[in-house]
Amino acid sequence: MNIRNIPFVLACSLALPHAACLDDPDDLDGADLGEVEAEIAGGWTVASPEGAVIIEASGLAPRTGVLVGPDLLLTHVSAVNRVLPGAYTVSWGVGTTQQGLVPEVRTARHLNIFPGTHLALVQTTGDFVNGAREALRVTSRTPAQLAGATVTCKTYSNNRVLRRTGPTLSVVNGKLHATTFTHTFEDGDVGGMCIEGGELVGVIGWIDPANRSVAALIPVHDTATWLTNMTFLAGVRDEARRAGSSSFGPLTLSFIAPSGTRMCLNVPWGWVHAHAAVNQFPCQANDDAKNEQVYLRAMGNDRYQIVFDHSGLCLNVPNGSTGAPVDLQQYPCQASATNDRWGFGLHPSGSGLRFWPQSATSRSLGGRAGAAGDTPSIPVQQQVAGSPAPGNQRWFITWKPVR
Repeated sequence: MNIRNIPFVLACSLALPHAACLDDPDDLDGADLGEVEAEIAGGWTVASPEGAVIIEASGLAPRTGVLVGPDLLLTHVSAVNRVLPGAYTVSWGVGTTQQGLVPEVRTARHLNIFPGTHLALVQTTGDFVNGAREALRVTSRTPAQLAGATVTCKTYSNNRVLRRTGPTLSVVNGKLHATTFTHTFEDGDVGGMCIEGGELVGVIGWIDPANRSVAALIPVHDTATWLTNMTFLAGVRDEARRAGSSSFGPLTLSFIAPSGTRMCLNVPWGWVHAHAAVNQFPCQANDDAKNEQVYLRAMGNDRYQIVFDHSGLCLNVPNGSTGAPVDLQQYPCQASATNDRWGFGLHPSGSGLRFWPQSATSRSLGGRAGAAGDTPSIPVQQQVAGSPAPGNQRWFITWKPVR
């Protein structure tokens, strides 16, 4: 996945609904945007029949997953270990050659969990390339609309993906139940992916201990917007990984102030010396404003230095403080320090990104809260990570042309 092939800026892409982005003069027209949205919102062409893969992690039972992108798969949370984000192996077609296609194995990392469910999204370190012949989409049908449908569920056993066929869906207390399976379920079948009409409709979340031919499914119909946002987050990480130990950009990092003004990370007057403050300041239309442009330098383990283009210095938490709030500075980039390395993930609101310092992962990069968010030329901070995370800790990436 190369994010530069996605024909609109990431800052817009992460701010859903997409219609809200059309006020930005840099955006594409609505027709082009609609074509892109239609392509990604409902699913992708996948690289294996019905997208079934096996995901394995150290210390966890193998589970099945379904590809929803060339390098993205949806699975049950029991398949992922968030403590060891790179410890996954994802296999397609292992133990068999399907219509002459060679089996593939990829390593992977956990990205995020869909709020309020047991669905997890995992990104592989490379695209699955074989097959790409069946379009598996995440359904938009609600549980009520799926009542009476017959599904096929894919589960894992002895290094194979098994088909559990023949159930009819019903709705109990707003949740999907599948009954009259042709096979009884085992405990390891939790996380099995259930498909109907070429669409992923649910994931096995519970098996009735009194009647193991009955299972409850976690519906997936409301994940499309989340998957769209996560696709762009995956694209950022993919580009960072592609860069290896080098950096990528230039780009700006901004949050949206209460007035609607987009406030960028900015080093006042383009100062190039160490300890200069890093401020919030209205983003400039001039693409030559180097003092608000940064590069992300991949440092391994999904951590990045945020390097200012004009000075070559890094966004830094002074003295590695773990307190909050702490005003941030630019400082010479360090080879092994943790107070200039940042992790990032999808903001809990579902759009934008949250950044946190490796030296204090319970903190967040933040602009000023409330009315102070509209005040220019005051330092951005290391802040207590809000719960729920506030808008001043929600950051957007905008790519800038290389000058």
